Amino acid sequence: MIDACFLGSSPMLRKTRLAAAAAVGAILLALLAAHAPSVRALVLQRAVEALRASYGIDLRAGSLSYNLPTLSAELHDVRLAAVGTPAQPFATADRIAVSFGLRTLTGDVSLQRVSITGPRIDVRREGDGTDNLPRATGDRSHRATVVFPPILVESLDVSFVQPAASVALRGATLRLTSGGPPSRRCTGWR
Repeated sequence: MIDACFLGSSPMLRKTRLAAAAAVGAILLALLAAHAPSVRALVLQRAVEALRASYGIDLRAGSLSYNLPTLSAELHDVRLAAVGTPAQPFATADRIAVSFGLRTLTGDVSLQRVSITGPRIDVRREGDGTDNLPRATGDRSHRATVVFPPILVESLDVSFVQPAASVALRGATLRLTSGGPPSRRCTGWR
């Protein structure tokens, strides 16, 4: 039984408190439902479709996890390939983790943090000039604006293979920044 002191003596106050408790309960249930495995699979499928339609990229991931209250997400066992060459990924990673800023809720995608574990880039060019890189497709005017934070990628493996010559780089550290001069912490190589 609910304590009469908690609900107050006024019927109007009691109804207001019950409505507030019901609203909080509904929000919590919605958050729990949004984190269910079937919903995460649907979100991943929508992301796959969006990348395919807008950028010509075939995304495959072992799993997607996210936390809506913190606006963060992680993809595991990631493979990116051009739509025309899905069996030859141009990039793979063990894990990609991102945190989004509040502006993302208004459609202006704002990344606050990007972390990539075990990234590998593999560009292959065939003798006929074709390669495994994506070609952007779709209408660019409907794409969301993406603002990237400085990104640090460690232990990066890159390979470029073509009939005449091949190049491989293993264990590189890469710092990516957008606009403006680099900060003192991001100058030079380790």
